[in-house]
Amino acid sequence: MNIKKSTFAQISLLIAIISLPFCLASCVPAVGVTAAAVGVGMAEDRSAGVIVDDTLIVARIKAEFANSSWKSLLSRISVDVTEGKVLLTGSLKSQEDVTNAIRLAWKAKGVKEVMSELEIEEKSLKTRAHDKWLSAHIRTKLLVTARIQSMNYTVDVNNGVAYIMGIAHSDSEERAVIEATRTVNGVRKVVNYITIRND
Repeated sequence: MNIKKSTFAQISLLIAIISLPFCLASCVPAVGVTAAAVGVGMAEDRSAGVIVDDTLIVARIKAEFANSSWKSLLSRISVDVTEGKVLLTGSLKSQEDVTNAIRLAWKAKGVKEVMSELEIEEKSLKTRAHDKWLSAHIRTKLLVTARIQSMNYTVDVNNGVAYIMGIAHSDSEERAVIEATRTVNGVRKVVNYITIRND
């Protein structure tokens, strides 16, 4: 399998994003984490500063969830941010939870737009596990598919529906991303939040 050079950069950014909320919560300076995000900026179409800003927005939104009366939102919602635009996906128990999730997301500094794909449904453990497996499978496929800069995309799956957010260099790259995702066994539908940025 021919894995592209961006593999290690992608892993570094993933670690940075995962680690940042814990760094903020423990009041430890986030210099090292943000430096890691800056380091992988060369592999993305977003500038290093925008990557750091988006990473901080994710952390702030998750902190809003964690510090609210609706702490269960933290484990039920996936938060993706590209250039200040927030995408919320997941399954919640009530319309009240959905409304509060959107409201709390808007409170985070730096948010320009909040797009909600939140559903009202109680997911089984089996469905949750399957969605996680599909997400990992899609990310791997994007990583090894020619003509796709996988670092530019985030993937979330909820009830078999794949949500793709990111920046494509061309119409053909966008089509390649959608096709690669659509053909993963188990994906019922692909929801496209890709922005095309022609060189």
